[in-house]
Amino acid sequence: MIDHLFFTLQKYPVVALSHLMLLLPVAIAVHRREYLSPILWVIGFYFLLHFIEESILLYYVVYKKQTADIQKSFFLLDVLIAGQAFYLGQPHNRGLRQIGLLSCGVIGGLILADFWGQGLPMFISAALVRLLLIFFALTYFNRILAENRVLKVIHHPMFWISAGFLIYGMGTFMTSLFTDYLLDESRTSDQTFDLFWNIGQLMCIVQCILAAVGFWMTKLDSTNYIPSA
Repeated sequence: MIDHLFFTLQKYPVVALSHLMLLLPVAIAVHRREYLSPILWVIGFYFLLHFIEESILLYYVVYKKQTADIQKSFFLLDVLIAGQAFYLGQPHNRGLRQIGLLSCGVIGGLILADFWGQGLPMFISAALVRLLLIFFALTYFNRILAENRVLKVIHHPMFWISAGFLIYGMGTFMTSLFTDYLLDESRTSDQTFDLFWNIGQLMCIVQCILAAVGFWMTKLDSTNYIPSA
């Protein structure tokens, strides 16, 4: 197993780097733990969970096992964590909370139906998760602008974290539409698969860096608000 693992990591160095980078925001979140709000704890857990998911997927790849079912279960977990973060990130907008929960419920239901029924192409679940991340990031940006309480946006942790999720979601949305094609060895060459896979991993690295910056800014965020009238 170790030989196969090292061979895979040598063949895909970007994958190895992105895998390790998932621990960067987790490490900084732990370092800044005394300044974390509930939503930041959830997001820190998201990156830890994503690291565990990628480790399991790497195991499946090394042993050349089918990854479709395990990826669908991971999509469902990602939806649940993203929904919790969105709920905590919109404390004063009940209508938007309901829309977010409804969106998570619909997407989660589709993923479950796909998981049990094996009837839907996997790209549908992958694309819907990306759209959910994009929607949540944009709504948080809208909240920052609408409330107009943040003094310096560069000192606001969720600005950086939302930017990371937005870039990751938009950067991998188009590639997610070709998930089933890319996973079909009879139709996709190794060069094509490597290209699209590396693009996704680069987007993950950018997301981790931005999230790490966001967690680092938590210490500066406590005095970064205009007092409510």
